[in-house]
Amino acid sequence: MDKVPFAGELDQYISVYRTDYVVNELKERKEVDVLVANARAKMTDTGGSLEEEGKLISVVNRAYIIRRHVTIASEGRKMHLMHNGVKFFIDAVAAIGRTHLKLIVRANE
Repeated sequence: MDKVPFAGELDQYISVYRTDYVVNELKERKEVDVLVANARAKMTDTGGSLEEEGKLISVVNRAYIIRRHVTIASEGRKMHLMHNGVKFFIDAVAAIGRTHLKLIVRANE
């Protein structure tokens, strides 16, 4: 069970985005990333690798603990986050107490 972190432990800066679609003048659908929140987070790196069809793929698994955000709590699995220029997809969102959320994310390399 994760504990609520102290304020000093939230030492990483992340940005959470939602993907929306816009239609231009030529009726083409285009993906646009919309910023949902900039947050401070506590990061836990779990790392790992995955073998798929005979080749080894590096999968970065991490967990971020952030202060509670209503939109991220309800629609977090449809979002992604950026940390140090790397895009991570949110796999799960779990509440920690009433004040924090745990985001379990992954990035394929």
